[in-house]
Amino acid sequence: MGAPPKNAGGASALNMFKKMGQVNDVNRVRKILLKRPELRTGGDLTRLMEETAGVAFFQAMEPALHRDLCHVLRLRAVGAGERVRLGAQLLVVFTGSVAARAVAT
Repeated sequence: MGAPPKNAGGASALNMFKKMGQVNDVNRVRKILLKRPELRTGGDLTRLMEETAGVAFFQAMEPALHRDLCHVLRLRAVGAGERVRLGAQLLVVFTGSVAARAVAT
């Protein structure tokens, strides 16, 4: 009987820790977004800016405007299959996915 190959299970353990880190990141963002905007710290805003930096909408703006928007972002949880009327809202999807369709009025 030979020894198990080097790093056996190492890749799956690494993936597990990466997923745990992603969950922790999402939970931190949720916690920040649940705060009233006037109670958010500079660190909170920096974290939100980091988490939204990959969104094209935010990439095209000056950092001060990006920060201002992060200051007023709010969390809105949406259930699977739930319909959302956008109106004049900007929605940023942190987890999951969405399908959008225009409805003639």
